[in-house]
Amino acid sequence: MMRMLQKKYIGIVLLLLVAASASAQKAERDYIRKGNRFFKDSVYVDAEVNYRKALEVNPKSTVSMFNLGNTLTQPEQAAGSDGAICGSYQDRKRTNRT
Repeated sequence: MMRMLQKKYIGIVLLLLVAASASAQKAERDYIRKGNRFFKDSVYVDAEVNYRKALEVNPKSTVSMFNLGNTLTQPEQAAGSDGAICGSYQDRKRTNRT
């Protein structure tokens, strides 16, 4: 009887952990999609904000880094693009080594 309760509690904890992980991924995707819509409409400042929010959720997101770099290379945003693009490249190099 005690073993069944332990298994039940372990199962509930694992389910909650999986749900929390899926929620974070959904938030990242939502921010990226919003950023993509703003980018398509040439609202680069709002696109940048959403890509940065996606990076807060997942700092290793190469999609967010790439999109942020593209946004920052637009004529109105060109001043800060070098750092974002280089950061994306460096992170990609580190990921490929492991």
